[in-house]
Amino acid sequence: MFSILKKHPKAFVAAVLLHLLIGLFFVLSFDWTSKPVLPSPEVDVVQAVAVDEKQVQAELEKLRRLEEQKRLQEQERLKRLEREAEKARRAREKEQQRLAELERKRKLEAERKRKLEAERKRAEAEKRRIEKERKRAEAEKRRIEAERKRAEAEKRKLEAERKRIEAERKRAEAERKKAEQARLQAEAERKKAEAERQAALERQRQAELEKRRAEQERRRAEELARKAEEEARKRQEAQRRAEEERLRKQMLAEEERRLQAQREKQAQTTVRRFQALIKQKIERNWIKPPGARKGMSCRVRVRIMPSGDVAQVEIVKSSGDAQFDRSVEHAVLRAQPLPLPRDPALKARFRRLILEFKHEG
Repeated sequence: MFSILKKHPKAFVAAVLLHLLIGLFFVLSFDWTSKPVLPSPEVDVVQAVAVDEKQVQAELEKLRRLEEQKRLQEQERLKRLEREAEKARRAREKEQQRLAELERKRKLEAERKRKLEAERKRAEAEKRRIEKERKRAEAEKRRIEAERKRAEAEKRKLEAERKRIEAERKRAEAERKKAEQARLQAEAERKKAEAERQAALERQRQAELEKRRAEQERRRAEELARKAEEEARKRQEAQRRAEEERLRKQMLAEEERRLQAQREKQAQTTVRRFQALIKQKIERNWIKPPGARKGMSCRVRVRIMPSGDVAQVEIVKSSGDAQFDRSVEHAVLRAQPLPLPRDPALKARFRRLILEFKHEG
């Protein structure tokens, strides 16, 4: 009863009001204003009173039946309200279950969307990383191409310089041959003149026997002068050849030094390029620990075998975080074999390599 009252307070109030109205109607049905009739010996008065009592009883019976009917109707209505309330309760519980199921599905959908969004962001980050790697590779390719063109231009310049030196040498050789030819021609002319002079002297000797001693003395003096001249010419020729040889050796030494400097420059460029390649490969295999902070750095000394395998990794300058240092060591080991140049002389420069790795954040 109390549960019905709690569930349907309005219905209970309506029932109480209905009973109050019935009681009020019962009270008002009596004639409270009629005055008492004086007794009379006539029998009709008693009959009139009896008739009124029956009417009252009939009215009361009618009111009781009406009240009973209303009570039954109210009970039926209350039962109907209870059924409807039970139905509403079940509908509400079903609705709550449906809402709970919808909420569960909404949470699952939200979780699925969150995972999809995280996956999308990760894919976008991976895409950006790949794009950045592609641009870096393209930049490296352009740099290598520029380096190759620069090397080709330097090679052409060296070839032009070599040709210029060769032309200079040939010109000097031609000058020397021309001077030698002029000397031989002068020598031939001198010998011819000498022969003619000897013939004239012979004719004079036949003509002037008395002057033979004087002529012999003169010839001796001329011979000495000729020998002195020849010796002087030979000394000048030797000095000229020595100077030419010195200049040639000096030019060759300067050219060799320039070529050596150029080769060293190219070797340094190759070393820097392979150092960059080695560092890039190690960084691609570097899995940074979750606690790594921006700006942390670690410097390592790597001993590399000729095959590119890593023989030893040694921490030169620690980051202060053992886990961060170990991640760098593991990255170096995972990256082997490391890229090395084919030239054995250049490969020897990579036996020990010091690299620094910095967490950019």
